[in-house]
Amino acid sequence: MVCVMMVYGAMWEVQGLLKKPKGPLNAMAAEIPAFAHLAPGQDPAELVCGWVERHLNLGHDIQDLTIMASSVRLLSHLRKELSRQRRGFLPEILVVDERMEAEEDGDGLVDAFSWLMEVLAISASDYPHIPHSVQARTKLADDMLTIFDEWISDDVAKPRLTDGQLLPGRIAKHASFLVEIYGQFRGMLMAGQMRYPSWSRHLALAARAQALCGPTLLVGSTGSMASMRLLMKAVLAHDQGSVLLPPRFGRDDDLHDPQHPDQVFAPLLKELAPLQPANLAKADGRTLLMKAIFDTANKFGWDAPPSAEAFEGLSLTKLDNAAELPGLILAALEDARAMGQELCVISPDARMLRHAHDVLMDHHVRVDSGMAQPLVSHPPMALRLNILGLLAGDNMPVRLAVLLRDGVRVGFFDEELPAQADKLLRRPNMGWRPGQWIQALAQELTPSPFDGLAQILLTHLAAPPQHLAKAMEVVEEISVGLGMQELGMWGASNFPKLNITHWAEAHQHGLAHASRLSMPPLPARSNIEVRLMGSIAARASFKGLFLVLGLEEGSWPSVEASRGGLSTAIRKKLHLKQAEWRLGLQAHDLANLLVKPHVHLVTIAEKAAQPQISSRYVQRLQAIAELAKVKLPDLRPRALATQMAMEQRQRMDLRAQPAKPPMPRPDLARRPRSLSITQLEHWIRDPYRIYVRMVLGLQEWDAHGRGWDARDSGQLIHDGLEALAQGARMEDVLVQSDARLARMIRGHARRHVVRGHLAHILQAADAAGLWRGDWTIDALEETLEAVMEVEGHELRIHGRADRLDRRQGLLRVLDYKTGALPSKKQVGTHMAPQLTATAWILSQSGEQVAELAYVQLSEDRLKNTFLMEVGDGDVADLLASFEARMKKRIMQFADPTLAYTSRLSPKNDKLFGDLTEQLARTLEWVAEED
Repeated sequence: MVCVMMVYGAMWEVQGLLKKPKGPLNAMAAEIPAFAHLAPGQDPAELVCGWVERHLNLGHDIQDLTIMASSVRLLSHLRKELSRQRRGFLPEILVVDERMEAEEDGDGLVDAFSWLMEVLAISASDYPHIPHSVQARTKLADDMLTIFDEWISDDVAKPRLTDGQLLPGRIAKHASFLVEIYGQFRGMLMAGQMRYPSWSRHLALAARAQALCGPTLLVGSTGSMASMRLLMKAVLAHDQGSVLLPPRFGRDDDLHDPQHPDQVFAPLLKELAPLQPANLAKADGRTLLMKAIFDTANKFGWDAPPSAEAFEGLSLTKLDNAAELPGLILAALEDARAMGQELCVISPDARMLRHAHDVLMDHHVRVDSGMAQPLVSHPPMALRLNILGLLAGDNMPVRLAVLLRDGVRVGFFDEELPAQADKLLRRPNMGWRPGQWIQALAQELTPSPFDGLAQILLTHLAAPPQHLAKAMEVVEEISVGLGMQELGMWGASNFPKLNITHWAEAHQHGLAHASRLSMPPLPARSNIEVRLMGSIAARASFKGLFLVLGLEEGSWPSVEASRGGLSTAIRKKLHLKQAEWRLGLQAHDLANLLVKPHVHLVTIAEKAAQPQISSRYVQRLQAIAELAKVKLPDLRPRALATQMAMEQRQRMDLRAQPAKPPMPRPDLARRPRSLSITQLEHWIRDPYRIYVRMVLGLQEWDAHGRGWDARDSGQLIHDGLEALAQGARMEDVLVQSDARLARMIRGHARRHVVRGHLAHILQAADAAGLWRGDWTIDALEETLEAVMEVEGHELRIHGRADRLDRRQGLLRVLDYKTGALPSKKQVGTHMAPQLTATAWILSQSGEQVAELAYVQLSEDRLKNTFLMEVGDGDVADLLASFEARMKKRIMQFADPTLAYTSRLSPKNDKLFGDLTEQLARTLEWVAEED
């Protein structure tokens, strides 16, 4: 009995929830017109709650009520407000263009973009306007889909082409091609053979129009689509249907002005005539101000300017450049916090929103960006594109390194594997083909799981698929085999059915496919302080402090002179809307924002070093404010003050202080006791570089598969000179160099340039007589070493001499230089100790050095090869001075308090940005010293 009573009580309670709303909602039950425009700035949730209460009072069950919202964001807002007003069940709230039935499995359907790419490939030989490159063809396909979208939106079954014969031949052919392909496109859509989002929306709206039952309310749509207008007709014809349109801001004749906000309603009102919606707008100051802003100059509908009350809550800030934007955003955030509301940052410019996002994240503000992210950077997609690039032979070392790293991330490879592969992948580019790179890496890593993957890659490299879809299936199999999740959008049906001859074509199609896709934005989080949104998303935002960015000509409004790749003349002949029709949409979006209670408008005078013109709407607002003798508040002084305070806090923060020059003082046991001849100069000029390399043991790695650089050219020249000095013929040296270049440099043009420089230097050296005269070559690339000792402290000096010449028992030390030569003063003061250190080592073995000289080998054909003697002829005194200087240096570094200073005596002010300078944070303290 108790159980029965509990169940009965629960049933009674449910009925009570369904039929007995809370008291406050009863006050909202008011009669609203069945067809009406919202008042400017009015929250539709107020009228929706009243509509729900009225029908409940009429005896309807709440589950019989249907509310259709124009967007997901508006749906969330209405559901939230209804939940606040009543407990229990809510009416059915849905997005108006959402499919009524569950989506069918689309594997058997053709992807619209892929189908269009197939058509373009087949038609390329007949139509000269179709480009051959995949990137350009992708752009054309996207433009064509933009045009098809407009025709589907207007429910055009068969486009008309007027006076096509008057167009230039190539353009006329393109226009007729558009009409012909659209016929095939629509036919496949109607037959259910193709999937396309715009058509899905069209079908959903048509299905809604035929399935109306019970009290129905449609909210927030302007009726820009033909199928949406048909649905509105059906709702209004329904005896219990109502439609709430967005607000209007002008008179009836404004419907024909393409730049006026009310122009967005022109197609709807024309189709529904003589039925006219009621206007719930009130004649308040802000509404009159909107009419004044969006009226053209010859149609001002007011005798006197709006009152000062109309401008309350509006502010206008003009910034000099985007660098002032962080301070403004933070100042607006302070205002929003003081008001207890969210800050809504709105802009049609995605770059501006990303900039605002970065500023807020730097200050640990809770942000809801609401922006879709490109799918190219999504790990599963990035892996597939990397495999495609690998098979296409694009930058093999980098792609192999990325593949190994991704394999470690998913647990397919051991963590040590990438480090083992680095030895091979960081070598200079050997000019290998893709298969050679994979084979070499497999041998380097054997045994490892890479062996099986290498075999698969080599198999597909040897026999590339002949069809694009098959190539994508191969990439999908490899990705799944590596442990990556399956990617539905990589299915064969998503790619055009095209024949290919090599993997590079598949790579281009994969990039084109991925670049068109994006990841949906993350769900909105709770406790958000700032919301970032574009102008379309802002249509369903009704509360908060609004900061509107991007109010410059070309941004808001943005004029598309050739929407869909078609000029104004061609659009007119195809009976398409003119490019200016989107100006009315943008004006309506801005007008909806301007009627909010608290709005900050921002315009920037310069973006990316380009001067900007304030939006026409901002200019009109300023003109009206001047007529009304109202000064709009300017947030720039506060923004600059906030910016200065922020910078001051950063300067005071110890973590943000510029670094000081490093002064490491390692223990004597860790200090190096052996230096090469080349390192001696660093030891004198930049001791910190010795500390990084010799004490810390750090060495900067080359990039994966680095290209040919000056180091390789210098080695090639040295080897060529050595061969000539040993009596080889010039022709034989160049032939050997050609074989070496063929292995090291893959590009023919680059190889030709390097070979030309080499031939020039060798021929110039031969012409200069470097192998003739009374000096005879004694040694080439001779390895030398000696130990310098002072008071129990030793320093081993070692290196190689490029060339040693002998004459009557005396030696001459030569060093080849392809770059700038040290001056005689630098050699004499031992700031360039290479030759003197070599001569000193020779003197320790009993040799007598009579001459030191550099051989200038410039790649500049205007400079001759010459030999420059240094040391002023008195080599013995120079060597004694060198020994004294080095011993003094040894004793200085024998003091544990002496630091390894960075840039102690640099050659010049040039910074290299290498590992040593990054560790020393050189840019920070060099700037401070300057």
